[in-house]
Amino acid sequence: MNSIDVCSYRKQGRTPDRGGGGAKTGRAKMDQSELAETIDWNLVWIEKQRRCTESGWGRECWQTWEDEAAAQEYLDMTRSRPVSRQRIDDICSLVRPDWRVLDIGAGPGNIAIPLSALCSHVSAVEPAHGMALILNKQLQASKINNVHLVNKKWDDVIPSRDLSPPYDLSFASFSLGMNDIRTSIVKMQSVTSREIVIFWHAGLQSWDRHTMELWPLLHGLEYNPGPQSDVLFNVLYSLGIYPDVRALRSNTEMVYQTFGEAFEQFARRYDVVNDVQRGILTQYLERRLVKKDGCLVMPRSDASMRFSWKVEG
Repeated sequence: MNSIDVCSYRKQGRTPDRGGGGAKTGRAKMDQSELAETIDWNLVWIEKQRRCTESGWGRECWQTWEDEAAAQEYLDMTRSRPVSRQRIDDICSLVRPDWRVLDIGAGPGNIAIPLSALCSHVSAVEPAHGMALILNKQLQASKINNVHLVNKKWDDVIPSRDLSPPYDLSFASFSLGMNDIRTSIVKMQSVTSREIVIFWHAGLQSWDRHTMELWPLLHGLEYNPGPQSDVLFNVLYSLGIYPDVRALRSNTEMVYQTFGEAFEQFARRYDVVNDVQRGILTQYLERRLVKKDGCLVMPRSDASMRFSWKVEG
């Protein structure tokens, strides 16, 4: 996989001091902290996003959930995962009855719906049509009237028109598909009065590992994962934001009743359309699926990070 040389993203006008200083080469060496300060981490993020999009599906990640059936599948899957429940409880524990909350990348409402019973208002920003449909159905079924759905990308949201700030709490739970993360963070800051919480990926995720192996076999293209928590931290640092950071780890299983169920899920995700691709996917799943308690399971081991900070003035 082609890696990105972060040194090529040095900020203009920022170069290492040069001089004798006893250095045999005639120039002073930069230590790690000095090097980090010269890099434009937002450009690193943008480039990683671009490479990920171009090497994979050719679309932004939120577009995966345009289809209502895919969104419903996501809802059903996450409902059964303890790690999802822990994240929901985490966010819900932060709010007070009179608080207003902004959920960026609300999906089918996993967090927005339980939050609605605990605070005065939730603005739920969700660009994907399928996710928005599922969220709306749940709001109507439960007769919830204090959740305002904004069916837009965060990049396209105009706070003065689409939102009703300020929000006591703003959060984004694994929804940083934005191309320009610096601008996105600044916008979050501008509409928040108390606290911001972000959950994001650390290291290769299970789906990354599947895709790095499968995508070249299925489509003849090398897959490049998107930007992760290391880049996000450095973007925050460059903005003068020094967040509390907590590492999170999960070991879970994707459970399938039949081989056909697993095959159909992977086939949809990896755009499998012809017999050659079906054969490749079948062989891959036969190697990876494990029999357990009468079902087939796909083990998952993922790491993520929780960033949080108080908004000042």
